[in-house]
Amino acid sequence: MTRFLFCESSHSFGGQESQILIQMEALQEAGHTARLACPADSPLAKEATRRGLPWTSVPFKSSLHPTSIFRLKKIIRGEKIDALLCHSGHDANVAAIAKALSFRRQTVVLRIRTYLANRVRPLTVNFLTDRTLAPSEFLRGSIVKGQGINPQRVGVLRPIVATEKIRQQASLPIDADLGAWMDSRSPIIVHAAMLRSRKGHAFALAVIARLKSKFPRLGYVIAGMGKNEQLLRDLAEKEDLGGNVLFAGMVQTMAPLFRRADVVIMPSRFEPLGLAQLEAVSLGVPVAVSDVGGLPETIVDGVTGRVFPSENLDAWVDGLTEIFGTLARNSELASRGKSFVEERYSAKAFVGSLLKHLEEIRAVR
Repeated sequence: MTRFLFCESSHSFGGQESQILIQMEALQEAGHTARLACPADSPLAKEATRRGLPWTSVPFKSSLHPTSIFRLKKIIRGEKIDALLCHSGHDANVAAIAKALSFRRQTVVLRIRTYLANRVRPLTVNFLTDRTLAPSEFLRGSIVKGQGINPQRVGVLRPIVATEKIRQQASLPIDADLGAWMDSRSPIIVHAAMLRSRKGHAFALAVIARLKSKFPRLGYVIAGMGKNEQLLRDLAEKEDLGGNVLFAGMVQTMAPLFRRADVVIMPSRFEPLGLAQLEAVSLGVPVAVSDVGGLPETIVDGVTGRVFPSENLDAWVDGLTEIFGTLARNSELASRGKSFVEERYSAKAFVGSLLKHLEEIRAVR
């Protein structure tokens, strides 16, 4: 049995925070212990309580916050923590200092990087933490390109796609107005992502404008919120797409929406990995993604889905037209995609990969 402690300072709740709870549940089901350290007033603490997952209040106000350091040190020593998993920079710094003060040399500090907001510092990667873990080979490659980074201290830890839970959720009802709108249109494209420029919504609207002449009743559902919403609404109006585009806002449970889609798209300009397309594939729904970042690691073109050149309008228009006309072929791809996701992104695969990282770290100490 290995004792894990997840450290998270975030006061928001999104994909990263949800993934922490899924990973904790997976570790517990595999016979390990998993505890969460987070601010007491965070949505993550509230959700952990709702799910019956153990957590301890640690404020994580800064990298050198004394209360956080000493509270974490107490947990490490008292519960004999084997590994700490940290997402933000100052969470990792607090964990590294607390570990040093605990005098538990066997404790491992892991930094989980799901994106790169700025330059990676060699001090953090090479010395403060024992290993930095990225969700894709693409992001790992981006990290090790940093000047002075030791590639042996950077690895890949793929997230969990909770396939059974997603399939159970797929039968849940969706909002009545949203359902009625989707029922009145065909084919249906679903795009689940925050409304940020790198997610490709503006490009997708250009694709929809071209497809509309071939498929007048085409429906494009945008599920997500963000600062670009008004810009995208204005663009949809300019392209006369009011009857073809629906801004669904934040949809808490995507599975029922994916289940109604003819295709789920991820036309991102940049994407370290992406989870929405994997969740859709796990339901047997056809998926099309752009060839950037970690997306091609999640979809094998022509085998489990389609991969189109990023921001290549002709390729996306022709590719989606083909998808809409070959439903039997799409079902074959989606079926293989389900097996692919279950093999590479299962809870079992995650736990096995995490334990292997710990073994490798301890072997070179």
